[in-house]
Amino acid sequence: MAATSDNLLLLAIFFGLYLLDCVVLLRPAQALAVPKLPRGKGRRGPGIAPVCAMDLDFGLTVYPVRGRCLAVLNPLTPFVAVFKTRPIDAAGMGDARPLSLRQILSLRLRMRRMSVTLFLHGVLLFVVLPLLLLSGQTDRLLIALGAAFLSALLILWACYMDRRAARLPLAGFWGVAGQALLCLPTSLNAPRKLALLAPAAARSLDLLPRVPADRRERAVGELRLLLDRAADDGVEALAQAAEAQRHRLAADFPEA
Repeated sequence: MAATSDNLLLLAIFFGLYLLDCVVLLRPAQALAVPKLPRGKGRRGPGIAPVCAMDLDFGLTVYPVRGRCLAVLNPLTPFVAVFKTRPIDAAGMGDARPLSLRQILSLRLRMRRMSVTLFLHGVLLFVVLPLLLLSGQTDRLLIALGAAFLSALLILWACYMDRRAARLPLAGFWGVAGQALLCLPTSLNAPRKLALLAPAAARSLDLLPRVPADRRERAVGELRLLLDRAADDGVEALAQAAEAQRHRLAADFPEA
């Protein structure tokens, strides 16, 4: 019974590490953008940009943490690429080169091609390994563990080649790759974490017209709330940037 309890505790830690890795910290008025690719023939490649829709997630806007909001990536969809919008303050960019819409769609399409690989990797991590651990089959467990590391290496290699193809800098890549190999549960989330390294060139306000009409009103309300908070912030540069965004938002999306 004690051995079983220890195994279950280890599994809980295993799953908890993955869920913790899905937590993302957003800067003021920043959002997670999820491209929605149109269906149908003739809608492939960067040429779909004019008809590409976006979903915006501003995180837990009710409970900000030091002016920032916590957002959680969907743990059930590690194969869906997610990107950060550009911060409203220039200081939030750092040295990262912003992603164009063409680069975002390129990475989104490349990650979608990895869906089967990521699904099988997830089954190996969270189904096969736990079952072997609970059953006490040490030999098979070691073989499955070696297969999991090999699978993680292949996923990271595919991500490396995708970034090269999209002409993205490798800054931050080795940090994410090292974490994925040192903490195996996070390897399933590595492609999404790599996509989040650099923010998009567009701000949340710029992407609002791409949000589907049935979800746009909520997104506008959340962005208005975040801009109001940022405008009242004590940092002058942030407050000025937020005030300018508030005027644009009021002009483009007037309150009823």
